[in-house]
Amino acid sequence: MIKKLKKRFVLLSVGSIFLLLAVIVTGINTLNYRTVVRQADDTLAYLTENSGETFNPDGNSVPLDTPDSNAPQKPDRGFPKNRMPKPSGINGGIFNKLSPETPYESRFFTVTVDENGNKNAELSNIVSVDENTAAEYADIILSGNSRKGFIKSFRYCVKAENGSSVITFLDCGRRINAFLNFLITSTVVSVLGLVVMALILTFFAGKIIKPIAESYEKQKRFITDAGHEIKTPLTIINANADLLEMDIGENECLSDIKEQSKRLTELTNNLVYLSKMEENEDKIKMIDFPLSDIVNDISDGFEHLANVKEVSFIRSIQPMITLKGNESAVSQLVSILLDNAFKYVSEKGKVELNLKQDNTCITLEAKNDTDMIIKKENLSDIFDRFYRLDSSRNSETGGHGIGLSIAKAVVNAHGGKINASTSNGKDFIITVIFKKS
Repeated sequence: MIKKLKKRFVLLSVGSIFLLLAVIVTGINTLNYRTVVRQADDTLAYLTENSGETFNPDGNSVPLDTPDSNAPQKPDRGFPKNRMPKPSGINGGIFNKLSPETPYESRFFTVTVDENGNKNAELSNIVSVDENTAAEYADIILSGNSRKGFIKSFRYCVKAENGSSVITFLDCGRRINAFLNFLITSTVVSVLGLVVMALILTFFAGKIIKPIAESYEKQKRFITDAGHEIKTPLTIINANADLLEMDIGENECLSDIKEQSKRLTELTNNLVYLSKMEENEDKIKMIDFPLSDIVNDISDGFEHLANVKEVSFIRSIQPMITLKGNESAVSQLVSILLDNAFKYVSEKGKVELNLKQDNTCITLEAKNDTDMIIKKENLSDIFDRFYRLDSSRNSETGGHGIGLSIAKAVVNAHGGKINASTSNGKDFIITVIFKKS
């Protein structure tokens, strides 16, 4: 129990830290990426301010459909140095963030595509792109519907001008590399920090939960000691009640004493058994045994009870199922599930017991109709000690609200899962799942 509590504490703490780091790293890198895109878009807007014209120190454009270098060149469409657009005036908004030196600092090129599909490239501000690559990029962009985006490490924007399309490409390679380097660095640092925190939490977990462990140990010791101490006076009370009954005959008061003494004895034994199961769940002896035969034998014992209560008892038990576990504990588990089902079954209702297996697990299910209205929000408390769905029926059923707590302890000791459910609020289903041997 304490080992599981320690493990859950570490896992929950590490999971919380992981979630926090994931949110922080994701948020920072998302903002970083958006900053890269925004800066690229601002620069592109600056470069294309005058109808897609960009700075060209040489004043020449390269027509892609004219391979002859001696062919006449189109007049300069770029910015002469003496008439660069100023970062103020009618377009002063976003450009106030940029320096007039932006065109000189940026690596970019443009491709102009006229109505006939002829392409002219201005490549004087880039050395990593040739005419064929520029034409290929332009074809890819114009074949789609996007007016702005990324192609490789270039941010582009498309602007219509006098029936032509001017595509400006800005080299964002350094910005993207810086973004990726920061992404990798922040991820690696976060993972290392998570590992360090996991090691620290694992080391100090024992000290953190020490008060809880001590309280739990004292509780188990009290239950065990009190159980043994109570057994002696209960035995004496029963013996004296039997002697009095022999002397004075049957008596209503003596019958009540014996009945309540029997109930208290059962409760004491169950509490001691539950405490031992939780204490020794890692030490329980496991052997292979025929689970189908055990379930059959135990359910046979409830046939008479079904006839007395005029209840329909339906069994579906797949044969030849074996389980590696403690036969005595699992037998008690089956008895508890059936006892609980018959205690709370509605008048002339139905109890079902199903046992089956597939490739990965073994499923044991007990289901009964009930007169109670079962609310799904109450099902999470079903396996708590002394919890009862209908406390008003305590004296009627004779239960103590501890049987399902024992069932859960047995299932946990076998590494299985147990849960309670209802399909319509008028039935009660307990499902146990064991891993296949």
